[in-house]
Amino acid sequence: QPRARKEEYRLYEEQAKIELNREEVKESQVKLPPQVDFDALFIPDYAKTIGQIAPTLAYYDIEHMALLGTQGWHSPKLLERGREYVEGAVFADGFFKDSADEDVKAFVNAFEWTFGYAPEIWEAQAYDAARFILAQFNQQDIEDRQDLQEKLNNVSEFSGVTRTVRFLDNHDIDKQLFLLTVKKGSIQAYPQK
Repeated sequence: QPRARKEEYRLYEEQAKIELNREEVKESQVKLPPQVDFDALFIPDYAKTIGQIAPTLAYYDIEHMALLGTQGWHSPKLLERGREYVEGAVFADGFFKDSADEDVKAFVNAFEWTFGYAPEIWEAQAYDAARFILAQFNQQDIEDRQDLQEKLNNVSEFSGVTRTVRFLDNHDIDKQLFLLTVKKGSIQAYPQK
């Protein structure tokens, strides 16, 4: 990088010579400030890795950059390892047990009462899948598998504890996600406008 930033390098080289009181300094002793020309950094990895990357960015004086991630960040390890360096980070997940949504609260409370621990995305998806199938049985006269398949194919939308799913004509799905952030050392819902 010093070759690409010659003029800037020379200024910092002179500053290092003065600070170190030397006539010559090694290239490794000249610390150029990072040249960051973007506002956000998307890191599609897990909390453990983010806990290493975020402090490293601060070490290299890369500050005030939005960190964006995936559901792999949704872990207490993000807070333990990333500490203040992940404050303000934003990531998405398919389920958020601390959601203010009343259906999510009811599901989490019932699950914890029954099993003694908080549900994760897998349990929430299984719950929604069972509710989805049962809803078809409760609303329709279904006599065999083909009737059930036809009813399922005709559903355009379903809302559950993992949010709303829209079934598109090409058999793809459009699903809402929970947008989350780290605020004051805890994982919270990202403020919606």
